[in-house]
Amino acid sequence: FKSDLESLYLPGSSANGDENRRFVWPVRGRLLSGFGPRENGLVNDGINIAVRSGETVKAAANGQVIYASDEMHAFGKLILLQHADGWVTAYAHNDRLHVQVGDHVELGQRIASAGSSGTVDRSQLHFEVRHNGQPVNPMTVLVF
Repeated sequence: FKSDLESLYLPGSSANGDENRRFVWPVRGRLLSGFGPRENGLVNDGINIAVRSGETVKAAANGQVIYASDEMHAFGKLILLQHADGWVTAYAHNDRLHVQVGDHVELGQRIASAGSSGTVDRSQLHFEVRHNGQPVNPMTVLVF
């Protein structure tokens, strides 16, 4: 399913982008899983954050909704936001989606309600950041 998710990211509008880009945390919670390789040979292209079911998931930056669906079973109810200069953020395992494709969202706007959709057994948010299609460790670009 990783290649399915990667195919949804639109190419960036800039070859270089803004290397100093910062995003705000979409939820508050305990880190369940960090970015990078796992012992089982899989790779986490984002972070997983424990969150209460129904808690508000907020847009990490201004952007436009380019995907809002549950078609990719593993990610459950998933939202992708496209931001300026080739940046995209992903928000997975939601209970409810409050935006649809084409919507413009503002930093901090409610975009979903957290949940445990997809292939997870507890309420959490899987959050990814990509720049020109390449995964970026969210911990390097998130600010409070």
